[in-house]
Amino acid sequence: MPAPPAVRAATAYVLAEAAAGRLRPVIGRRFPLERAADAHRAIASRATTGKTLLEVRPTGADPRRPV
Repeated sequence: MPAPPAVRAATAYVLAEAAAGRLRPVIGRRFPLERAADAHRAIASRATTGKTLLEVRPTGADPRRPV
């Protein structure tokens, strides 16, 4: 188990890289909020690669535009 100062330093580094746009998460699947149970099943069965997102947006909203 890493020591807390090492964890803090690694976290600061990763957050700075993400803020600079040099680190991007891999998004494996997206699910609308009403399909949260399906998202949990996909994660539990290891049927996804990368991050699984629950999308919370108004019905009919353009997924390319932030809410």
